[in-house]
Amino acid sequence: MYISATGSFPTTQIVADGSAVLTYVKRKGETGSIGGTADFIKGGFEVTYEWSDQVDWYARKPIHVTVNYKTM
Repeated sequence: MYISATGSFPTTQIVADGSAVLTYVKRKGETGSIGGTADFIKGGFEVTYEWSDQVDWYARKPIHVTVNYKTM
């Protein structure tokens, strides 16, 4: 969502605001690694498993970003 920081449009300054969930999925049979479960947990991710044999796992982290932009 974009909001005029000056109160109306046209404007010289906006505020952009949004939320998302960063997700990394490791599937059964994939090779390579970008870190272990402990590394994701230390980074603030929630790690969950799917299926009883725990071969697929997900690391998720909600994020919220606010950007203030002002023209010269």
